[in-house]
Amino acid sequence: MPTDLRNVLAATVIVAILAVIAASVFDSAPAESAPYFPTLPPGSTLPNGSECASRVRRSSWEPRPDNTSANHTAGVTCSGIGACSVWSVDLYVYSMRVDGSFTGTTDEILQWGACKWGLDENIQRARAAQESEWHQSQQGDYTTDAKLCSSFGIEAPCYQSYGILQIKASTGPGYRRTYPNSRTSTPFNVDYSLAWLRGCFDGYDIWLNHQPRSTRAYQAGDIWGCVGAWYSGNWYDKDGTRYINEVKQHLERQSWKHPRF
Repeated sequence: MPTDLRNVLAATVIVAILAVIAASVFDSAPAESAPYFPTLPPGSTLPNGSECASRVRRSSWEPRPDNTSANHTAGVTCSGIGACSVWSVDLYVYSMRVDGSFTGTTDEILQWGACKWGLDENIQRARAAQESEWHQSQQGDYTTDAKLCSSFGIEAPCYQSYGILQIKASTGPGYRRTYPNSRTSTPFNVDYSLAWLRGCFDGYDIWLNHQPRSTRAYQAGDIWGCVGAWYSGNWYDKDGTRYINEVKQHLERQSWKHPRF
Protein backbone atom coordinates (compact mmCIF):
# COMPACT_ATOMS: atom_id res chain seq x y z
CA MET A 1 0.00 0.00 0.00
CA PRO A 2 1.47 3.41 -0.96
CA THR A 3 2.70 5.51 1.95
CA ASP A 4 0.36 8.41 1.11
CA LEU A 5 -2.69 6.13 1.14
CA ARG A 6 -1.62 4.61 4.48
CA ASN A 7 -1.33 8.13 5.93
CA VAL A 8 -4.79 9.08 4.69
CA LEU A 9 -6.34 5.92 6.15
CA ALA A 10 -4.54 6.45 9.47
CA ALA A 11 -5.79 10.03 9.67
CA THR A 12 -9.34 8.88 8.90
CA VAL A 13 -9.20 6.30 11.68
CA ILE A 14 -7.90 8.89 14.16
CA VAL A 15 -10.69 11.32 13.28
CA ALA A 16 -13.28 8.56 13.73
CA ILE A 17 -11.85 7.60 17.14
CA LEU A 18 -11.87 11.23 18.29
CA ALA A 19 -15.49 11.58 17.18
CA VAL A 20 -16.47 8.53 19.24
CA ILE A 21 -14.63 9.88 22.29
CA ALA A 22 -16.27 13.30 21.95
CA ALA A 23 -19.69 11.71 21.66
CA SER A 24 -19.12 9.63 24.79
CA VAL A 25 -17.86 12.61 26.80
CA PHE A 26 -20.53 15.13 25.90
CA ASP A 27 -23.33 12.62 25.20
CA SER A 28 -25.64 15.03 23.47
CA ALA A 29 -25.66 18.08 25.74
CA PRO A 30 -28.95 20.02 25.72
CA ALA A 31 -30.38 20.25 22.23
CA GLU A 32 -30.63 23.64 20.60
CA SER A 33 -33.37 22.68 18.17
CA ALA A 34 -37.03 23.67 18.54
CA PRO A 35 -39.11 23.74 20.57
CA TYR A 36 -37.25 26.18 22.76
CA PHE A 37 -39.34 27.26 25.73
CA PRO A 38 -39.44 31.09 25.87
CA THR A 39 -41.05 33.49 28.33
CA LEU A 40 -44.74 33.92 27.52
CA PRO A 41 -46.33 37.36 28.11
CA PRO A 42 -48.10 38.11 31.41
CA GLY A 43 -51.56 36.58 31.54
CA SER A 44 -50.82 33.92 28.93
CA THR A 45 -52.63 30.61 28.95
CA LEU A 46 -50.08 28.10 30.21
CA PRO A 47 -49.67 24.50 29.06
CA ASN A 48 -50.22 21.77 31.63
CA GLY A 49 -47.59 19.45 33.01
CA SER A 50 -48.58 16.47 30.87
CA GLU A 51 -48.37 18.48 27.67
CA CYS A 52 -44.98 19.81 28.65
CA ALA A 53 -43.73 16.32 29.51
CA SER A 54 -44.42 15.36 25.91
CA ARG A 55 -42.62 18.45 24.60
CA VAL A 56 -39.39 18.06 26.59
CA ARG A 57 -36.35 17.36 24.42
CA ARG A 58 -35.15 14.07 25.86
CA SER A 59 -31.43 13.39 26.23
CA SER A 60 -29.23 11.14 28.35
CA TRP A 61 -27.00 14.12 29.14
CA GLU A 62 -26.69 14.41 32.91
CA PRO A 63 -23.97 16.63 34.39
CA ARG A 64 -25.24 15.89 37.91
CA PRO A 65 -25.58 12.13 38.40
CA ASP A 66 -25.83 12.79 42.15
CA ASN A 67 -29.34 14.12 41.42
CA THR A 68 -30.60 10.79 40.10
CA SER A 69 -32.67 9.79 43.12
CA ALA A 70 -34.23 13.24 43.59
CA ASN A 71 -34.81 13.57 39.83
CA HIS A 72 -36.87 10.38 39.92
CA THR A 73 -38.82 11.37 43.00
CA ALA A 74 -41.92 12.94 41.53
CA GLY A 75 -43.54 15.67 43.57
CA VAL A 76 -46.77 15.12 45.42
CA THR A 77 -50.27 16.20 44.53
CA CYS A 78 -51.81 18.92 46.63
CA SER A 79 -54.39 16.53 48.02
CA GLY A 80 -51.61 14.23 49.10
CA ILE A 81 -50.30 16.66 51.71
CA GLY A 82 -53.15 19.14 51.94
CA ALA A 83 -50.91 22.09 51.20
CA CYS A 84 -52.63 23.82 48.29
CA SER A 85 -54.62 26.21 50.44
CA VAL A 86 -51.43 27.19 52.24
CA TRP A 87 -49.42 27.60 49.06
CA SER A 88 -52.01 30.07 47.76
CA VAL A 89 -50.56 32.63 50.20
CA ASP A 90 -47.41 32.75 48.07
CA LEU A 91 -48.49 31.27 44.72
CA TYR A 92 -51.93 32.86 44.34
CA VAL A 93 -54.01 31.30 41.56
CA TYR A 94 -51.16 28.97 40.64
CA SER A 95 -51.07 26.92 43.83
CA MET A 96 -53.33 24.20 42.40
CA ARG A 97 -50.98 23.64 39.45
CA VAL A 98 -47.96 22.69 41.56
CA ASP A 99 -47.45 18.94 41.74
CA GLY A 100 -43.88 18.19 40.61
CA SER A 101 -45.36 15.39 38.52
CA PHE A 102 -42.41 14.63 36.25
CA THR A 103 -39.18 12.64 36.26
CA GLY A 104 -36.11 12.86 34.07
CA THR A 105 -32.58 14.24 33.91
CA THR A 106 -31.78 17.53 35.60
CA ASP A 107 -31.94 19.42 32.30
CA GLU A 108 -35.20 17.74 31.30
CA ILE A 109 -36.75 18.82 34.60
CA LEU A 110 -35.67 22.43 34.02
CA GLN A 111 -37.14 22.27 30.49
CA TRP A 112 -40.38 20.85 31.84
CA GLY A 113 -40.70 23.60 34.44
CA ALA A 114 -39.90 26.30 31.87
CA CYS A 115 -42.58 24.94 29.55
CA LYS A 116 -45.21 24.52 32.27
CA TRP A 117 -44.76 28.05 33.61
CA GLY A 118 -44.01 29.87 30.34
CA LEU A 119 -40.59 31.02 31.49
CA ASP A 120 -37.40 31.12 29.42
CA GLU A 121 -35.58 27.82 29.82
CA ASN A 122 -32.06 29.25 29.70
CA ILE A 123 -32.89 31.75 32.44
CA GLN A 124 -33.95 28.79 34.59
CA ARG A 125 -30.72 26.95 33.78
CA ALA A 126 -28.79 30.09 34.74
CA ARG A 127 -30.77 30.53 37.99
CA ALA A 128 -30.06 26.91 38.93
CA ALA A 129 -26.37 27.41 38.15
CA GLN A 130 -26.24 30.40 40.48
CA GLU A 131 -28.31 28.85 43.27
CA SER A 132 -26.82 25.36 43.44
CA GLU A 133 -24.65 24.60 40.40
CA TRP A 134 -27.53 22.25 39.56
CA HIS A 135 -27.11 20.13 42.70
CA GLN A 136 -30.47 19.20 44.24
CA SER A 137 -28.60 18.32 47.45
CA GLN A 138 -27.59 21.97 47.95
CA GLN A 139 -28.48 23.44 51.35
CA GLY A 140 -28.19 27.08 52.35
CA ASP A 141 -29.01 29.73 54.95
CA TYR A 142 -27.63 27.91 57.97
CA THR A 143 -29.08 29.06 61.28
CA THR A 144 -29.00 28.19 64.97
CA ASP A 145 -32.34 29.93 65.55
CA ALA A 146 -34.62 27.22 66.98
CA LYS A 147 -37.75 29.21 66.12
CA LEU A 148 -36.86 29.37 62.42
CA CYS A 149 -36.00 25.68 62.28
CA SER A 150 -39.11 24.57 64.14
CA SER A 151 -41.28 26.65 61.81
CA PHE A 152 -40.92 23.90 59.20
CA GLY A 153 -40.58 20.98 61.59
CA ILE A 154 -36.88 20.34 62.25
CA GLU A 155 -34.51 20.98 65.12
CA ALA A 156 -31.81 23.63 65.33
CA PRO A 157 -29.25 24.09 64.01
CA CYS A 158 -30.58 23.73 60.49
CA TYR A 159 -30.43 24.88 56.92
CA GLN A 160 -33.40 26.91 55.73
CA SER A 161 -32.98 26.69 51.94
CA TYR A 162 -33.06 23.52 49.88
CA GLY A 163 -32.63 22.16 46.42
CA ILE A 164 -31.66 23.16 42.94
CA LEU A 165 -33.45 26.53 43.19
CA GLN A 166 -33.08 27.00 46.96
CA ILE A 167 -36.60 27.21 48.34
CA LYS A 168 -36.36 28.84 51.77
CA ALA A 169 -38.64 26.86 54.05
CA SER A 170 -38.72 29.42 56.87
CA THR A 171 -39.93 32.32 54.72
CA GLY A 172 -43.65 32.02 55.45
CA PRO A 173 -46.68 29.73 55.82
CA GLY A 174 -46.66 28.43 52.26
CA TYR A 175 -42.93 27.83 52.13
CA ARG A 176 -43.01 25.87 55.40
CA ARG A 177 -45.19 23.26 53.73
CA THR A 178 -42.69 22.77 50.89
CA TYR A 179 -40.33 20.87 53.19
CA PRO A 180 -39.20 18.08 52.87
CA ASN A 181 -40.37 17.82 49.23
CA SER A 182 -38.20 20.81 48.31
CA ARG A 183 -35.22 18.75 49.48
CA THR A 184 -36.12 15.29 48.20
CA SER A 185 -37.71 16.03 44.80
CA THR A 186 -36.03 18.02 42.01
CA PRO A 187 -39.25 18.31 39.94
CA PHE A 188 -41.17 19.63 42.94
CA ASN A 189 -38.41 22.14 43.71
CA VAL A 190 -38.45 23.45 40.14
CA ASP A 191 -42.26 23.43 39.92
CA TYR A 192 -42.76 25.45 43.11
CA SER A 193 -40.01 27.98 42.41
CA LEU A 194 -41.21 28.63 38.87
CA ALA A 195 -44.81 28.94 40.04
CA TRP A 196 -43.66 31.72 42.35
CA LEU A 197 -41.68 33.37 39.56
CA ARG A 198 -44.68 33.22 37.23
CA GLY A 199 -46.93 34.82 39.83
CA CYS A 200 -44.45 37.65 40.24
CA PHE A 201 -44.13 38.05 36.47
CA ASP A 202 -47.91 38.14 36.05
CA GLY A 203 -48.23 40.99 38.54
CA TYR A 204 -49.48 39.34 41.73
CA ASP A 205 -46.63 40.40 44.04
CA ILE A 206 -47.81 43.95 44.75
CA TRP A 207 -46.39 43.58 48.27
CA LEU A 208 -43.01 44.29 46.70
CA ASN A 209 -44.03 47.96 46.46
CA HIS A 210 -44.04 48.12 50.25
CA GLN A 211 -40.73 46.43 50.98
CA PRO A 212 -38.24 48.73 52.75
CA ARG A 213 -35.37 48.17 50.35
CA SER A 214 -37.30 48.15 47.06
CA THR A 215 -35.96 50.94 44.88
CA ARG A 216 -38.48 50.91 42.00
CA ALA A 217 -42.21 50.49 41.54
CA TYR A 218 -43.08 46.84 41.03
CA GLN A 219 -44.68 45.96 37.71
CA ALA A 220 -45.77 42.88 35.83
CA GLY A 221 -43.71 41.68 32.89
CA ASP A 222 -40.27 42.32 34.40
CA ILE A 223 -38.67 38.91 34.56
CA TRP A 224 -35.35 40.18 35.88
CA GLY A 225 -36.97 42.11 38.70
CA CYS A 226 -38.71 38.87 39.68
CA VAL A 227 -35.46 36.90 39.49
CA GLY A 228 -33.90 39.37 41.91
CA ALA A 229 -36.92 39.35 44.21
CA TRP A 230 -36.75 35.56 44.54
CA TYR A 231 -33.34 36.06 46.14
CA SER A 232 -33.69 39.26 48.14
CA GLY A 233 -37.43 39.69 48.74
CA ASN A 234 -37.21 43.26 47.44
CA TRP A 235 -37.63 44.93 44.06
CA TYR A 236 -34.24 45.96 42.64
CA ASP A 237 -32.52 46.46 45.96
CA LYS A 238 -28.74 46.16 46.18
CA ASP A 239 -28.68 42.43 46.94
CA GLY A 240 -31.29 41.60 44.32
CA THR A 241 -29.48 43.61 41.65
CA ARG A 242 -26.19 41.85 42.43
CA TYR A 243 -27.95 38.51 42.18
CA ILE A 244 -29.55 39.46 38.84
CA ASN A 245 -26.12 40.29 37.45
CA GLU A 246 -24.72 36.97 38.65
CA VAL A 247 -27.53 35.05 36.96
CA LYS A 248 -27.03 37.08 33.78
CA GLN A 249 -23.35 36.11 33.78
CA HIS A 250 -24.29 32.43 33.89
CA LEU A 251 -26.80 33.06 31.11
CA GLU A 252 -24.27 34.83 28.91
CA ARG A 253 -21.60 32.14 29.45
CA GLN A 254 -24.13 29.30 29.39
CA SER A 255 -22.16 27.85 32.28
CA TRP A 256 -23.96 24.50 32.12
CA LYS A 257 -22.27 23.75 28.79
CA HIS A 258 -18.73 24.18 30.06
CA PRO A 259 -16.72 20.94 30.42
CA ARG A 260 -15.88 21.78 34.06
CA PHE A 261 -19.47 22.51 35.09
